Amino acid sequence: PGDAPTLADCALVPALRRFSSGGIDYVDVACLDAYPEIKAYYERFHAIPEVKEWYAERAAAASS
Repeated sequence: PGDAPTLADCALVPALRRFSSGGIDYVDVACLDAYPEIKAYYERFHAIPEVKEWYAERAAAASS
């Protein structure tokens, strides 16, 4: 992402998250490891405070 996430970022990152989740048959959780630029993009997006908070809230709700 650039200075602020775009709608495209908000659509793409969850797909990347799903690919690396281990929840898709025959897709290795390390599937993004061969693509350091994509991994860095993914990590920058998840480092955005609002995004980090959003995912933390969902994880807390799921574990309740």
